[in-house]
Amino acid sequence: MTQDDIAILHPCISGRLFFPQFYPFKNPFEVRVDGATLACSFHQFSKHYKTVVFFHGNGETVGEYDTLFPRLFESLSLNLFLAEYRGYGLSTGDPDLLNLVSDVAPIIEAVGQPQENIILFGRSLGSLPAIHAASLFPSCHGLIVESGTALLLDNLIRWVPSLLDVVARNRLAEEINLHFDHRKKLGAFRGGCLVVHSLNDRMTPVSHGRMIHDWVSAPKRLALFERGDHNSIFLENWSTYIGLIVMLAEGRIESEWLNNTPEPIVAKRAEGSV
Repeated sequence: MTQDDIAILHPCISGRLFFPQFYPFKNPFEVRVDGATLACSFHQFSKHYKTVVFFHGNGETVGEYDTLFPRLFESLSLNLFLAEYRGYGLSTGDPDLLNLVSDVAPIIEAVGQPQENIILFGRSLGSLPAIHAASLFPSCHGLIVESGTALLLDNLIRWVPSLLDVVARNRLAEEINLHFDHRKKLGAFRGGCLVVHSLNDRMTPVSHGRMIHDWVSAPKRLALFERGDHNSIFLENWSTYIGLIVMLAEGRIESEWLNNTPEPIVAKRAEGSV
């Protein structure tokens, strides 16, 4: 089978899902993958801290996160590994759905930490590699899914209205089930899980967040926010969001909400901005 025979590699999909751009930053941490080099960024503040491995959205790059995010996570006593995709930032190669997940194992292995010290964090498109990582490394301490995709076929049809004119639905569904069966992947995960979604998300409906939460059998929490949307959920709810990250890192994601901000199911009060 050639690449042209694989439905999920059709140009109309890759052209809609991926928006790689050049974005330089200092001291890239290179991860070698099959046929490419990923320019990631690793901020290891202490060997005693857990490490958050962050997978960004499709229109973002590691370089955009490489200034403020490290300072934020250092203040939370967490190391930060910013994972990059092929063709993005300073990375080589071209991104597609298959290498998005096939590159996950070498990325996690490059972190060089025991699974129990790793927290996986996927935002938007980054939910796909993060959930895949959770299936490959089910003993990771935690998983955070923000604005994530539960059913990839549903979102592809939503994002690419003409998709079924060029790709047979049955063939596409078969390939997605083979590579992106998120229900199966999440069912094996044993760490704590935080699912964050906006009720105003028009790119990926909140039903996806609810499904992801339902499919996790490990300790979990669903945080639905009325403020913010697909891309602004963190900035609009930052103080509560950070409190949830701390709870996950401390292994108490299902504990009673003790922060001095609103209980995030559903958080209704304004929380300022960064």
